[in-house]
Amino acid sequence: MAWGKNGTTTLSSASDTLDVTGFTASETMQTLQHGILNSSSLKLTTRGNLNGDTGNNYAYRTKDNGVTEEYGGSISYWRIGAGLNPTGGDNFIVSYMVNISGEEKLMLSWINNSNASGAGNAPQRGETACKWVNTSDQVTDIDQANVGNGDYNTDSNLTVLGTN
Repeated sequence: MAWGKNGTTTLSSASDTLDVTGFTASETMQTLQHGILNSSSLKLTTRGNLNGDTGNNYAYRTKDNGVTEEYGGSISYWRIGAGLNPTGGDNFIVSYMVNISGEEKLMLSWINNSNASGAGNAPQRGETACKWVNTSDQVTDIDQANVGNGDYNTDSNLTVLGTN
């Protein structure tokens, strides 16, 4: 299976949102996000929407730093990372998605935040399973946003890869 680039966005100024729009649908997709955090007090909460859908058409199960599991259904976003509380640093998110027409879309995501600099400060992590219940459309638009305080800084990037 060979992955091809469906699209990419790199911020030229600080923003809460990374969007990749208008790409050709693939049955299997991967997203890679490098978020450069612009505040040492940033509360990292990453959420996404597929094809601009902000209706209550998503469900998720997530766990941060290997502790308390959280879940929810009939929500208006794809939950990627929950309430990590880094004291600075960058984040890296890898997500995989099954994007077959006529079926619910299933996603798995992993997030790593460097936290405070230095070897004495452990990184933070989270993992999420999510689904989008739309069975009519394939994903051709991904929006990921930090809904915590602070922004993603210039040069933050979201890349979408796909394969059939």
